Amino acid sequence: MLSSISYFGISLLAILLYKSTHCSAAEDAVFVQFNVQLSPGWDPTSFMLEVNPSWAPIGAERFLDLVDNHPEFWSGVRFFRVIEGFMAQFGIAGDPVVAAEWNQKKIVDDKVKASNLRGYISYATSGEDTRRTQMFINLDDNKNLDSQGFSPFGKVVDDDMDIVDQIYSGYGEGAPKGDGPSQKLIQNEGNVYLEEEFPNLSYIISVKRVPKDVMDDVTKGVTNNVEKLDEIRTISKGESTRLGISWASSSSSFGGPVYSMFLVLFIIRK
Repeated sequence: MLSSISYFGISLLAILLYKSTHCSAAEDAVFVQFNVQLSPGWDPTSFMLEVNPSWAPIGAERFLDLVDNHPEFWSGVRFFRVIEGFMAQFGIAGDPVVAAEWNQKKIVDDKVKASNLRGYISYATSGEDTRRTQMFINLDDNKNLDSQGFSPFGKVVDDDMDIVDQIYSGYGEGAPKGDGPSQKLIQNEGNVYLEEEFPNLSYIISVKRVPKDVMDDVTKGVTNNVEKLDEIRTISKGESTRLGISWASSSSSFGGPVYSMFLVLFIIRK
């Protein structure tokens, strides 16, 4: 009898611990919408990122600071290094002045708690404690990056990887190893360089938080907030035209793919 009770107690404790771990991550989640221009002449579109601060609190804090307080950073940011089956890298401001400012603002590393699966996003790095603003989205499972210290802080939501998979990859690896953009020139010349030499790069129009109550209700099927989310995800052509000509600048070079129902975006080596 005692052994049965003990077994039941241990099982119950295990279930509670599991729920506590997984629910806290969900309750902690912050949703951020990326409005993007995938290709010249196409209608703008969007994908949603679920940020989980419990995975990588320092990295998540930097990212959400950029989202909430520095909209000028994002406008026109190019996906400048996209390698099929690996990752999509971005995070250099299109304005060289802004890029240079953020290039000085390093943050220390987070411990790796989540794996670099398809759709997961991590920061690029040039060594220990060198994360800045460059990130990558894993386009495939890149678990080998975990042991190298790349710590995901979020993932792409549900089917939105269909959008991420359409990010332009025609230029491939960056210079000097490949024919793609030089990170040094992006840093120094920004979008002037990219628009002239690499006009087909996909880019970010804007980013914004999606209210948590909206996302919570959407998962429950609350009609009003489903409609509200549709409105939030609508991108006007005016916004695309107004914001789609901006900036880029920084340096890093390494990205990795990830797997999951969500997006991963940030890992690259500088």
